[in-house]
Order: sequence, then C-alpha cells, then structure tokens
Amino acid sequence: ARRRPGAPGGSWPPPGANNLSTRNIRGDIYPDTGGTVVSGYLVVRGIQIAIGLRDIKPRAVQNAKALLKLCFAWTFVNIPLNFLSGLGPEELLPGIIKGVFAGVISFAIWYSYLNGSKRVQATYPDWKD
Repeated sequence: ARRRPGAPGGSWPPPGANNLSTRNIRGDIYPDTGGTVVSGYLVVRGIQIAIGLRDIKPRAVQNAKALLKLCFAWTFVNIPLNFLSGLGPEELLPGIIKGVFAGVISFAIWYSYLNGSKRVQATYPDWKD
C-alpha cells in the first residue's frame, strides 16, 4: 500500500476507503449517502442551464426555474443525510441551519426574478410558458 507523505506508518488510502466512502472530521470512514452524486448532477445541470440562458435558448427560463425547485427540495432532503456522517447534532446543526437559510433566500430571490423581471420578459419571449 502507498504511504501518505508524512504519515508515520499506516497505509493510504486507509483500509475500507473507496470511491463510495468519505471521511468525516474525526477521520471515521462512512459510506457516501448519494449526496455527492446529486450535488454533482445539480452543478452540471446548472452549467447546462446557464449556457441555455446565455444563448437565449427556448425554455431556458422554465429549465432554470425547474432547477431552482430541485435545488430547493435538495436543501431539505439533504438534512437527514447529514446525520449519517457520524457527527453529532451539536456539530451539524449550525451548518444545516446556515444551508437551509441560504437555500431559502437564494430560491426566493432567483425564482421571483425569473417570474417577474421586466428584463427576463423582454429577453426570453417564452418566459411564462
């Protein structure tokens, strides 16, 4: 097994670690709950939609609103997945509260902008469909 630079002894990656596992702050290994896959999908889809908005493609605004709804839902679905990390609630709650707050605020701002902005209405002829 390879040694991590500067590691006294042990092997790297640690036994039991693979592409479907993650280490928490304490160094415990736990299986990935799928959050990485979903988050990765949302990022890639967001880039695709941003390109569609930039190029003024048909249904770009509707796709952006659908992605916003998915991200908003993921904000709440991801809460119980955080507790599978092995960390205690006192360690997790500040980050969860911050994430939910940021998710709600960003959803409200962007969704209302895409629904009612005069600039969106002037740029995308099918903005309301």
